[in-house]
Amino acid sequence: MRYFLVLTVFTLFSTTAFSQARSGIGFAIYVNKPFSNNDYSIGGGSDIQGSIALSDKWALVPAIGLENMKGSGRAIYDGPDNYATRHIDNIGLIYAGLSGKYFFKNNLFARLGSMLFIGAGSGDISAGGIGGSAGAGYSLKADRHSSFEFSLNTDIVYIEHSPGTVPIVSLKLAYMFNFKGKD
Repeated sequence: MRYFLVLTVFTLFSTTAFSQARSGIGFAIYVNKPFSNNDYSIGGGSDIQGSIALSDKWALVPAIGLENMKGSGRAIYDGPDNYATRHIDNIGLIYAGLSGKYFFKNNLFARLGSMLFIGAGSGDISAGGIGGSAGAGYSLKADRHSSFEFSLNTDIVYIEHSPGTVPIVSLKLAYMFNFKGKD
C-alpha cells in the first residue's frame, strides 16, 4: 500500500496538467466516514456534478447525489422509563448542492458551498434541511476534453436520530468531461 501511495503522489506531481476552471459535466464516486459517536461506519456515495466556468480561477459547481451512511444499530433510550425506542439504522441521503470552486494553481482547488438534503432510514425520514459542504483537491488532465479530480470533502448535515449535526468526510474520485478543451 505504501508503494502505491508513493507512486500515486509521484505521478500527480510529475504530470503536466491544465485544469483551471472549465465548463463541463461529470460523475463521482466516493467513500465516506460520518463522525457521530461511532454511530456510523464507512459508507459510500455517488453524484453527478457540473462545472460552470466564471473565469480562469472561479467556477460554480452544481451537484445532485446519493450518500449512504451505514448505521451501527445502537439503541436510543427515550421516555420516562428509559426504554429503547429506536436504533441507529442505515440512512440514505439525497442531496442537491451548489458550490463555488477556486483554483489556486492550474491543478489545485478548494470548494465551498451549501446543499439541500433529505435522508431516510428504517422507513422514516430521519434527516433533512440545509447543510454545508467544503473540499480541496487536485485535477489531473487526461486528454483535451477529460480530466480526473481527486478530492477530500466534508459535508455537514443534521440527523435527528444522532446527536444532531454530523460531519461526513469523504474521499472522492470524479471524471469530468470538459466542453471546451484547451491544449
